[in-house]
Amino acid sequence: MNLRANSNQQKRKPAILLEDVSLVHRGSPILKDITLKVDIPECVTIIGHNGAGKTTLLKLICGLIRPTRGKVQILGKSLEGKTTLLQRRLAFLPQDVNIDPRMPISVEEVVEIGRFGKAWFARKSPDDIRVIERAMEVTGIVDLRRKPFGLLSAGQKQRVALARALAQDASIMLLDEPLSNLDPQAQEDICKAIDRIYESQRVTILLVTHLIEKIPQSCSTMLRMEKGRIVGEIKPSSYTYRSPTESGATPEPDHLR
Repeated sequence: MNLRANSNQQKRKPAILLEDVSLVHRGSPILKDITLKVDIPECVTIIGHNGAGKTTLLKLICGLIRPTRGKVQILGKSLEGKTTLLQRRLAFLPQDVNIDPRMPISVEEVVEIGRFGKAWFARKSPDDIRVIERAMEVTGIVDLRRKPFGLLSAGQKQRVALARALAQDASIMLLDEPLSNLDPQAQEDICKAIDRIYESQRVTILLVTHLIEKIPQSCSTMLRMEKGRIVGEIKPSSYTYRSPTESGATPEPDHLR
């Protein structure tokens, strides 16, 4: 992410643009004076401890939360007013896959939800089939397509969730802690899947995580977030771990996480 855009970049509207954005909840500042620009296509990682405001920032970008102050633009358009059409350009992958594991649904049907919403049984056009197949191929789950979703491992479920988001055919993907609570091999698989998505689809990706040691190679830009602020750009080799107590992080309200 270039904080100073050159003349060519200025002619092209960024995928995500935040200017002096702040969020206050019940008198407490949650996000503070955030300015962020993510170009098309670009893969950016935001690093920060739990409670730094990362999840709240993603929810604000996709329109689930309104800022108290500042400007938010997606693909050059403001999120003010009706945002349904604009939000379709965004695919948000939350930390938890909200599908009941007891539900009798296959992997392929879960991916189809990303294409059709809740009506995964909708009639598929040739283009729908192509998008769904490509999403499963890029995320490496073609061999799991007939398997019940509830029988998958945590890492496999996360790859299915990535495929579901990809099937939405959005221009921007927002990934909230996609590597959390996974074993090292599953984390590696997710990183490789994100790299394949970025390289093959050329979508804009904004990923937030607290795991500095596991970052997809496509995400060449890393920003540090502390206490609701983006405090600068960092390099993996220069990052020094500090515990949440040392950094002074405070938890976000439950409904903002």
